[in-house]
Amino acid sequence: MLIDITSLYNTTIKNRNLKHFDIWCGPGNVLQTILDTYVFYDIPYDMRAIDLSAQMVDQCNERFSTDDNIQVTQANIFDLDPTNYEQQDIVTCNLMSHNIPVDKKSAFLEKLYSLLAP
Repeated sequence: MLIDITSLYNTTIKNRNLKHFDIWCGPGNVLQTILDTYVFYDIPYDMRAIDLSAQMVDQCNERFSTDDNIQVTQANIFDLDPTNYEQQDIVTCNLMSHNIPVDKKSAFLEKLYSLLAP
């Protein structure tokens, strides 16, 4: 899904950092593209990212080690308690959702939805 990030920010978020949660971040390639967009449009952000792999989390943390607005941790989306996280403006999951077993897809989507701000 494509969104106009500047319109989203200017119409609904203004005066605070955009909150973004990336699921299965891998080494941070997609996160970097998203970050480049925020920087280009001068959109303040707080990004959280998770991955199952400790190796991917380490690579992603190394990549963004100088950015205090990005937090990357090892976690399983199915084990997350949404009440432990601020509600997010954007939740992304790139190139992995097709790997979720059919019997868990509904729970996966519900978990993503529970992380989103109203």
